[in-house]
Amino acid sequence: MFKVVKRDGNIVEFDLNKIVMVITKAFDATGRNYHPSIIETLALKVTSKFDEKISKGLISVEDIQDL
Repeated sequence: MFKVVKRDGNIVEFDLNKIVMVITKAFDATGRNYHPSIIETLALKVTSKFDEKISKGLISVEDIQDL
C-alpha cells in the first residue's frame, strides 16, 4: 500500500474512509440525496487515478484533493 504526505509534512497510512467522509460532507453540504454505494464508488474512482500521482510510494494530500 502507499502512504499520504499531509500538509504539515507528516506521513500517514492511506485511509479510503477519509475520502468517503469528504465526499459525503460535500453531498451533505449541497443538500443532494445519495446512497452510500455511490459515495464508495466515487471514492474508488478517485483512487483509481492515483497511479500517475504516486512517487516512491507516496502521494500528497493536495494531489488526492485535486483528484
